[in-house]
Amino acid sequence: MWKCPKCGRSFKKQNQDHYCGKAPETIDEYIAAQPEEAQRYLNQVRQAIRSALPEAQERISWSMPAYWKGHNIIHFAGFKKHIGLYPGPEAVAEFAERLKEYKTSKGTIQLPLNKPLPLELIAEIAAWCGTAGNHPKEVSAMKFSKIYPLLVQKAERKNRSKEEVDEVICWLTGYDQKGLARQIERETDYETFFREAPSMNPNCSLIKGKICGIAVEAIEDPLMQKIRYLDKLVDELAKGKPMEKILRA
Repeated sequence: MWKCPKCGRSFKKQNQDHYCGKAPETIDEYIAAQPEEAQRYLNQVRQAIRSALPEAQERISWSMPAYWKGHNIIHFAGFKKHIGLYPGPEAVAEFAERLKEYKTSKGTIQLPLNKPLPLELIAEIAAWCGTAGNHPKEVSAMKFSKIYPLLVQKAERKNRSKEEVDEVICWLTGYDQKGLARQIERETDYETFFREAPSMNPNCSLIKGKICGIAVEAIEDPLMQKIRYLDKLVDELAKGKPMEKILRA
């Protein structure tokens, strides 16, 4: 573990990027606390999002700028070499073709500071999030066939395999390989995918930990909890956890 000498927080990764110090209370404060060379880019991202979401409230959530209208719609944050945009996994899937030149992971887009920011695309993503959203009803309507490649991509970036992703999905849901392939081919939504699951693994209650800052064991909505169980399993896979521990053997 690495401990930041300034704020005292501990991280697994040496020199982990993070917001150091007292959390800002406004987006103005957040941007003012960033390196001067990054402030211009952060203001550009802010303006792009504000233009797309004029009725959304600006606030700080999870120590970073967020836009809220009944729920958090989209976040962004500054780092040494990039700006992180956090529209949620559904938006990353929706705009996958146009995001090919950028590094993405489930729910996150990295915009490098050594090239012009795609401000029009940022605005489009924000507008899409404002209408499609990132809350239970919209997540449940997201097509599993669009999320599945992102799960595989996340695992393969860390030298895990598609077969391992399939294994954890089948362990959680009771689908066999043919059943999983059939659901992907049918382009069923998340709600249908889990409703038609042959049998949720009884040991899924042993899945604990945080996804998107929320403890999966504390999620009250049954469908959202199943979705986040799957997110957590693939996250553990990408982090190098042995398969027997992921499957709660």
